[in-house]
Amino acid sequence: MSLHAYALDSPRTPAELGRLAEAVRAKGQAIYLTLAGQPIAAIVSTEDIAAIEAAVDATDLADAHVALASVEPRIPHRDLLAEYKLV
Repeated sequence: MSLHAYALDSPRTPAELGRLAEAVRAKGQAIYLTLAGQPIAAIVSTEDIAAIEAAVDATDLADAHVALASVEPRIPHRDLLAEYKLV
C-alpha cells in the first residue's frame, strides 16, 4: 500500500472525493486526511479495512483464550453490574 496525505484546508467537492476514492480502489493507496497538519481520518480500501478488522478479531480471540485459561478468580457479570450500579 502506498501512502499519500491530503490536507482538508478547503471543503472537498464530490469530484475531488471521487478522485481520491478511485486512487484508493485502483492503486491501493491509503489517503490520510489532515486538519491543521494533523491526521484526523483515513480513506482505505475495503480489502485493507477487512484485513485490519480480521487482525483485531484474531487478537481479541487470542486475548479471550488467555483469559479463559487463567487461574485468576472470576467475577460474575451480575456482580460487576451491581458494583457499578448498572442494574
